[in-house]
Amino acid sequence: MATRCAATLSVALVLLVGFLSPAAGQKPAFVLEGPSAPVGAQEADAQYPERDAGLFREVFHVPGMYVNDHCLIHARGAWHLFFIQGEVTKPGEVWYRPGNEAKIGHAESADLLHWKLLEPALTTGKPGALDSGHVFAPFVIEHEGKYYMFYAGNVVGIGSSRIFLATSDDLSRWERHPSGAVIASDPRWAAYRPEGFRGGPAGPVGCRDPHVIRHPQHGFILYFAEWMKADPGRGSADIEFACIAAATSRDLIHWQDRGPVLVRRQTGHERMAYSAPESPCVLQRNGQYYLFWKGGNGTRYTISHNPLDFRDREAYFLGTCHASEIFEWDGTWFATSCSRRVDDVAHAASDRSRGLFLAGIQWDGCWPRLRKIVAP
Repeated sequence: MATRCAATLSVALVLLVGFLSPAAGQKPAFVLEGPSAPVGAQEADAQYPERDAGLFREVFHVPGMYVNDHCLIHARGAWHLFFIQGEVTKPGEVWYRPGNEAKIGHAESADLLHWKLLEPALTTGKPGALDSGHVFAPFVIEHEGKYYMFYAGNVVGIGSSRIFLATSDDLSRWERHPSGAVIASDPRWAAYRPEGFRGGPAGPVGCRDPHVIRHPQHGFILYFAEWMKADPGRGSADIEFACIAAATSRDLIHWQDRGPVLVRRQTGHERMAYSAPESPCVLQRNGQYYLFWKGGNGTRYTISHNPLDFRDREAYFLGTCHASEIFEWDGTWFATSCSRRVDDVAHAASDRSRGLFLAGIQWDGCWPRLRKIVAP
């Protein structure tokens, strides 16, 4: 289904956004610029990795460590970054080795451009727990003065995974919810690993990359990535199709599975083999919901009036960024990337070796455009 949207052509290529002085605790005066763009949406597969790399600035990097899937929240007078904290792989190692991606990292910034690494927010669970092997892909939301961190966890790398919950009063000290996993994909539609797969327990193939929004009717909607089971009616095999799925909740603890909201065949190939949708990010703007996700060469998005149904909608290409968070700060919009160079779309030369990258976004009508932050 095509999206109708009044698009406006930007006359100036340089946009000054934000007029606060860069004093402590205040937003700097960000200046964005970028290439001119045609009226309307960017093409569905307009991949320009070299151009996109020039639009992003690496704002946080610690030698020997990488940042992968992450979230940002502005709270307690600062920006907080929570992220997969991993150690750069040495020759002969794999990233999913035991002991790696075993921490949820935490960093703090006053201006999004300069970051201080803090103590990890969370580490793996106790032996025998379903998150005892790896913890990854955090998302943090505040509700009634308490912070809720949803994260994925598993026992063995590339094994079954589930979504867990930890809470905090101060963003530093986190306590796991006693119920353990709060979301495991419904086996009526989701593919499951058998007991003993890679030495781990049975469970959902994916069930990871949580992202939560508030909603006036449903309370909260949590989006996550998952693979789908065989569907005889469609003639598909297990994990031939992958999806972004959703669950809803009134209290952030008890969740109702709503099933897939966006489905893609994951056997397509671009410049890399992995094309299944992952890393969802959902926002509402001007009465419409935008679902951004990483798929193939970069970040794509689609638009719907229904936050629980993005199927059969046109898809558009934002840029060659990875695991992007799209967010606003006092009228200025931003996009992130992480883990690898922005132009390394095949994850071949720099995968899991880089930090956090930041670019601006300028809206042309309903179409988001990546823009370079040229100041401060």
